[in-house]
Amino acid sequence: MQPGRKSKNHSPITQRDATTVRGLSILSCLNLGSQSSPLDGVILKVLQSKWNGNLLTPKVWTQGHLQRKALHAAGGDYGPDETARLLLLTYEVMHAHCPHSSPSHVCHLRGQQRTARDSFLRTGSHWIRDLAINETSNLSRIGLLCTELLLRTLTHMQDEPITAGYCIHTLCLLSSTAETGGRIQDLEGVDIIMKSLPQQFQDKRGEATPQETSNLYNKNLRLTLRTLRHLTGPDLNLLHCPRLDTEANLRRVFDTLQVWMGDETSKGLTFQVLHNMSRVPDEEGDLTQQDTSRMTKTYLVLGRREEVRQAT
Repeated sequence: MQPGRKSKNHSPITQRDATTVRGLSILSCLNLGSQSSPLDGVILKVLQSKWNGNLLTPKVWTQGHLQRKALHAAGGDYGPDETARLLLLTYEVMHAHCPHSSPSHVCHLRGQQRTARDSFLRTGSHWIRDLAINETSNLSRIGLLCTELLLRTLTHMQDEPITAGYCIHTLCLLSSTAETGGRIQDLEGVDIIMKSLPQQFQDKRGEATPQETSNLYNKNLRLTLRTLRHLTGPDLNLLHCPRLDTEANLRRVFDTLQVWMGDETSKGLTFQVLHNMSRVPDEEGDLTQQDTSRMTKTYLVLGRREEVRQAT
């Protein structure tokens, strides 16, 4: 929790919360057309007031996001001031529920406390992703304020595919430019994402996995691979961050992902990541040479395992 902010026991929704949720739900039902703009800041004011009074519950937080999203779909765009204030509020809410870099600090949470924390982080990461998608000019602000928070949330929620998916989607967008991608590297984001792979994607795929769940995992996989491709590509200097243990990272990517490469897109992205991470620095520190023996061996093993998988 933030200094000075009391821990709140999130009990079942109260009558006051029910009234707030009902009021928020009415906003998106009002068909005001071009006159909807006066309502755009109402939701933010309600959420900010609840947060300032230590009265914000997961239900109200989630409902606020859903209704603001509905207003946006109806034409109520985010203004610069609302975007800045909303990002700051989202950062504060998520930071209060995910303040530490190590999951061990919150592993003691149980029952309603853990459910509440997961809900706050899920909604917050969803809102950040929406703002990143809606307006690319937000990426610089999001990168400056939220990069470390997103990596921290990914570490805590790596076994929760919905929240992890929101985080990695935003990180993928941030990784596509040198400015924001460089910040991810500064925070050792490549290694953090690598370490999360075994927890996000199991080494065995269950035959009874629902199609919707498989689609979610496959989408997250492609976003993760695109993020790693951006962060390890020639446009971003791999030496910009502390030198990674290339061999261990290659093995980690390969061992985890070879089970999930069921489509050509994932296979192609995996090869590109392996190729990028096989680069080694020359005497001047430039990543221009290739560790061809290791890369070739990895490709061959990968191809053989894929042939065996298809044959069986």
